[in-house]
Amino acid sequence: MIGAVIVTYNPSIALLSKNINAVTYQVDKLLIVDNGSENIKDIESLSEKFRFEIIRFGVNLGIAKALNKGMEFFDLKKYEWVLTLDQDSVVEKNTVKKLTELDEFNQPKTAILAARFIDKKQSYSHHEQHVVENLYTITSGGLVRILAWKKVQGFDEQLFIDNIDNDFNQRLSGVGYRVMQANQVTFQHSLGDPVNSRPTLQKLLGIKKGLSPTDHSSFRQYYISRNGIIMAKRYFKPSFIQILRVIANTRQIFLFSSPIEKIVSSYKGIYDGLRYNTARDVYFQKYLKSKKSIKVNINEKKD
Repeated sequence: MIGAVIVTYNPSIALLSKNINAVTYQVDKLLIVDNGSENIKDIESLSEKFRFEIIRFGVNLGIAKALNKGMEFFDLKKYEWVLTLDQDSVVEKNTVKKLTELDEFNQPKTAILAARFIDKKQSYSHHEQHVVENLYTITSGGLVRILAWKKVQGFDEQLFIDNIDNDFNQRLSGVGYRVMQANQVTFQHSLGDPVNSRPTLQKLLGIKKGLSPTDHSSFRQYYISRNGIIMAKRYFKPSFIQILRVIANTRQIFLFSSPIEKIVSSYKGIYDGLRYNTARDVYFQKYLKSKKSIKVNINEKKD
């Protein structure tokens, strides 16, 4: 059986309704995990129409915590796969059917089989229309195998909001699972509001023409910087080159609204990221120690 979980935090009710309407008939059960939304009553009113269950946190405990709660919910009900969705994603008709009909869905090494997102606010290059391995596949729009989720200890709740998908994908790959993206299957998703109205400043900052950095809150900027450095320390050898990239990328904040506030928040994240030590990270060390025992046979033949 296949379930779907949508994580919400103060969502646009109109967009969430469109999201729910698109996915509810494609899965066996839909669950919403809410991170303390102020408009929870409006979300609850949708459940009367679409018949989904809600888990309410009451406060914002982060995307990773919410995803883990959703995965646990379906694991207890003996489901095998869960479609994970952000509140601002909208799948196309028969998305789940198209994904489950692919050969990769039945291969035991496949931990994630994801659709490719399209953000109408961004410009994209051409994608070949077939299934590819992609460790940068985002959480939203992906079918996640519950067995694989369990083997790598789920989503890292320390990360809270940013790089949760990249970290999860890296750990899955580290034990031999595959993270696959079906480029021929697409869905609508928003990364945020791109900033492209200050071309002169963008040029002075050395940001390539055509790139449209996405403005985020100061709260989010902290996690972008901190978690970017954590990722560098966990998965890049040597890590200092990637750390320098994370620090250099903060220059794009000068293109955003309230840049000083966001720069301060970002550099607090950099400070905490530089203090992070993988050797003292109990969660990550547990994963590293268990890698050999849970290693998936990378030579395993297709079913």
